[in-house]
Amino acid sequence: RWSVYSPSESAEMFETYKGKAEVRDILTRMIGAEIRLVQDGYSVRRAPDGLQNKPIIVEGKEKVIREANPGRKDYFIKMFELLADGMDYPKVVSTLNAMGFKTRIYKKWDRSDKEHPRIVGQKGGSPLTVKQLQRYILQTEYAGISCEKWTRHRPVKMQQFDGIVDIDIFNKANRGKIFIRINDDQTIQVLYNYSPWGRMKRLRDNPAYPWKCILCPFCKSEMLGSASRGKSGAKFLAY
Repeated sequence: RWSVYSPSESAEMFETYKGKAEVRDILTRMIGAEIRLVQDGYSVRRAPDGLQNKPIIVEGKEKVIREANPGRKDYFIKMFELLADGMDYPKVVSTLNAMGFKTRIYKKWDRSDKEHPRIVGQKGGSPLTVKQLQRYILQTEYAGISCEKWTRHRPVKMQQFDGIVDIDIFNKANRGKIFIRINDDQTIQVLYNYSPWGRMKRLRDNPAYPWKCILCPFCKSEMLGSASRGKSGAKFLAY
């Protein structure tokens, strides 16, 4: 075996390293630019349902801001207003579905061939569910505030977009699960499990669920604890 060799092996290894370094440099420049844009209040991702992206020119460069989607914003405004008025989740879901709500339709891609991905169908177009409703209302962009991975410790006001609902309605609709607070110095805080209305705080450190370091094997997020009620009326704790 020691007598078998490739004269071009060193050149091949060098080209491989060069390609790897080039990919790293390209991603560093691209992601660094995206981070700066997001921290300045612009958008770099797909808009959540009910909103859409709008390209604008700022100082000779094209940037993207959010705006309301005329065909879908009314569903989400109604969603927040009903929850802020105290209606429970199942009734809100029933009301919106009766209005004709369907989830946004996306193209479904087959990416098994990375160089030539192809569209194989579509997904979405389903009635609203309680779980989907709860995911929708947690998105601060509906109130015009950007709070994601790159702005989590310093939420920012989005450029040229005040949201489709005001911050008070957003806070009332979320009922303490997530709370946007504007400080006197105009800085923004996004608080979790917080209630300024004197209600009992949600127990994030509930002693009935002591394990805080268990991650979901699929999404790698922290496991959430809840209790379901059985036919006997007893509660059964689970993660």
